[in-house]
Order: sequence, then structure tokens, then C-alpha cells
Amino acid sequence: MEKVWFQKDPNRPRWEEATVLQVTDQSRSYIVQKEDGAQYQRTSRHVRPAAQKQDAPAAPKQDAPAAPKQDTPAAPKQDNTSTEMTAAVAPPVVNESPQQTQPYMTLSGR
Repeated sequence: MEKVWFQKDPNRPRWEEATVLQVTDQSRSYIVQKEDGAQYQRTSRHVRPAAQKQDAPAAPKQDAPAAPKQDTPAAPKQDNTSTEMTAAVAPPVVNESPQQTQPYMTLSGR
């Protein structure tokens, strides 16, 4: 018997706790029972597994030692005092001849 959450009324966002009694022959259909004994049939869309409770926290395995943490090498710093010349970027070419443009007109003609 698996503990689940189900929607009693699929039109409302309220989920209630129940136990799966049976998985029916119909695809994706479950019969669930609440603690008060009421039984409901719901599709998988309206049934979600409940979180499993653990009695004690799991202890870490001590068979294999943990891998030592490795620092990633930092990127080398650039020296801003370099005397090397860099290539100059040419400014964009501007066409000095005036272009004839039409005034802006909207679809309504304004």
C-alpha cells in the first residue's frame, strides 16, 4: 500500500492524503482510500506519490575516501603596461552626399 496525495475534487487545487488500494484495469486509474475509509477512483493526473519519511538520516559511505578538492587555475592576468601597439580600428565611412528622403507618412495619410 502506497501513500499518495490525490485531488478529491479535480476542479479544485486541494490535495488530500490517501493510500492506493488498487490499480484498476483501466489505463492510469487508481482506487485510493482516505484515513476515514472513503474510497475514490482517480486517474494518474489526480494522484501524486507522497514523500517518503526516513527514520534516520542515511550515513555517508566510508568505503571510498572523498576526492580532494582541486582548485581550477585562474586565468592569467593581462599586463596593461605593455608597449606593444595594437591595430587601430578605422572609423565608419560616412557618405557625404545628401540623400533624398520622403517625409514619414502613416497609413491614415497624416
